[in-house]
Amino acid sequence: MDKSRLVLPERIVKDMVKLAKTELPNECCGVLSGTNLQVTTFWPLVNEAQSPLYYKVSLNEYLKVKDEISRKGEQLIATFHSHPKTRAIPSYTDRFNHPDQTILMLILSLKVTPPELKGYYIEDVHSYVPYPIVINSQ
Repeated sequence: MDKSRLVLPERIVKDMVKLAKTELPNECCGVLSGTNLQVTTFWPLVNEAQSPLYYKVSLNEYLKVKDEISRKGEQLIATFHSHPKTRAIPSYTDRFNHPDQTILMLILSLKVTPPELKGYYIEDVHSYVPYPIVINSQ
């Protein structure tokens, strides 16, 4: 994986924050797609767990979105979820359930104001590395 930076449009960050606040007190989730680590599309997903501590996405919904991403000519770049009451740091459960080392993990914490968005490269269930995010206002 290219270890440079993820470029995220400000409008998508606003959509992610809005979803996270709407889904309170539970975690929200989704995926981000685009090309060359430039995010162009945010795909909100349903947290079937309806939990403030973790999220669960149905395999059918996930596969459907992956197909739509392919049809659009984009690549799955990152998973996204919120932490309503904790910092934007991957928990053991987050790392254990991360689907693929080739995609990044973004976490939005609502514990702080303004909300804190952080990116990570998940190496395995025991280790992760912060991954830089650049928010583009265009």
